[in-house]
Amino acid sequence: MAKEIKINDKVFKQKVANKHHQDRVVRERQQRRWLLIGVVVVAVLVVGLVAAGLLQEYVFKPMKAVAIVDNEKITVSDFEARARFQRHAIITSALQYAQIYQQFGMDPNAILEDADANLAAETLGNDTLDAMINEIVIEKEAIARGITVSDEEVEIALQEGFGFYANGTPVPTATATVFPTLTVGAQQLTIVAYTATPTTAPTATATAIPETPVPTATATATAVPPTATPEPTATPEPTAGPSATPLPTATAYTLDVFEDNYTNYIDGIKAFDFPEKDLRDMYRAKLYRDKMFELLTADVQPIQDQVWARHILVASQEEAQAVYDLLLAGGDWSELAMTYSSDTSNNTNGGDLGWFTRGAMVKPFEEAAFSQEVGTISQPVESEFGWHLIQVVGHEERPLTAAELTNYREVVFGQWLEEVKTGLKIEKFPDVWMPAVPTTPTWTDYQ
Repeated sequence: MAKEIKINDKVFKQKVANKHHQDRVVRERQQRRWLLIGVVVVAVLVVGLVAAGLLQEYVFKPMKAVAIVDNEKITVSDFEARARFQRHAIITSALQYAQIYQQFGMDPNAILEDADANLAAETLGNDTLDAMINEIVIEKEAIARGITVSDEEVEIALQEGFGFYANGTPVPTATATVFPTLTVGAQQLTIVAYTATPTTAPTATATAIPETPVPTATATATAVPPTATPEPTATPEPTAGPSATPLPTATAYTLDVFEDNYTNYIDGIKAFDFPEKDLRDMYRAKLYRDKMFELLTADVQPIQDQVWARHILVASQEEAQAVYDLLLAGGDWSELAMTYSSDTSNNTNGGDLGWFTRGAMVKPFEEAAFSQEVGTISQPVESEFGWHLIQVVGHEERPLTAAELTNYREVVFGQWLEEVKTGLKIEKFPDVWMPAVPTTPTWTDYQ
C-alpha cells in the first residue's frame, strides 16, 4: 500500500508499512545494535588482552622475584641485566685469550668450548644468581659491622679499574715468599717411593784461592813536556741526509682520557641493556667484599695444619670395597690406582694429591683425611665425585707460600659466607629465573 505526497508539483509515493513490516524493521535495528555492541566488546577485550600482555611483560614480570634473600627481593629485571653482563664478560674474555693463544701458535678451541659451557642457560643462571645472593649477604653483614662504602670510593675503584690512578700508579710492595721445606720421614718413605729434591740452591764449596799481589803505585817525578795548544778547526757544515725517526711518545693517561674510555665503555654495555647504575653497584659490592675479606682473614696465620694424601677414586661402593680388599691383601697401591682410579689427573702417579689445608677438599674427604693416622688406608669414603680410598702419607703444620696463603684466606672467607647463609632464609625460584636467562649478546655481536 502506498501513499501519494505532492511536493512542488511533483508526486511521490510513500509506502505505508504494515504491522509486519514495522516489526521486521525493529528487529533489524536491534540486530545491528547488538552487532555493534559485540564488535565494541570484542575490540575492548582484544585491547585489554594486549594491554595485559604488555603489562605482564614490561611491568609485572620484571618485578617478579627470581630469589628472596632475608626478605630482600632480586627481580627478574635485575637478574636479566646482570646475566647479560656476564655473557658479555665471558665472551669478551674468551675472545681475548683465544687471540693470545693464536699469536703463540696454540689451539684456542679449548678456551672457546669452556666459554660455551659457561654460557649454557642453567650454568649462567645459577652462577649469576649465586653471585647476586652473595653480594646481598656480604653487604648486610658489612653494614651490621659498621662497614660502609662511599660514592667517592666507588668512583676511585672505577677509575683504578680502568687503569687510571689519580695519585700515580701504585708500586707493589715486595714481600718475602715463604717456601715450605719438604720433610719426608722414614715412615713416609716406606709408604711412597719418593726421591727428595733440594729446595734450596746448592751452596758453593769454599776453596782457598791464592791472593794476587796488587802493585803499589810509586810516586816518580817525570818531566812532562808542555802540550801545544791546537789551532781551532773549522766546524764542518752539516750534511743533508736522512734523519732518525723519533719514537712515538706514550700518551699520558689523564683524567680526560679515563673519562673518554669510561664513556665509550658505558655506551657499549648500554647496547645490551646493562645500565651504568648496575655497573657502579657491582663495584660497590666488590668494595664491600674486599673490606669484609680483609676483616675476616686478617688473623689467618701463614702456618697451617696440612695433610699429604693420595687416593683411588671409583664409581661405586662395591668397587671401592673390592679395591680395598686387594690393598689389604698386599696389592701395590700405584698399580691399583693406575688400573682402577677414575681421577685421570693423578692416577698415573699413585693418586698423589700432595699437601693440602682444611677447606681444600670436599667435606667427607677432608674429615677422613685429617682424622686418620699416617700410613693408614681408609674404608671407602663417599663424596659428590664417587667413592674414595684414602691413604695419608704425612700430617703436620707447614708454612704456606704467598699463593697458598691467598688461596687459604679465600677458603676461610668462603666458609664464613656459607655459615652466614645457612642462618638466613634464602629462596630461589627456578621456574622464574630459568625462562629469564638471556641469550644475548652472542658471539656474532663481536664479529
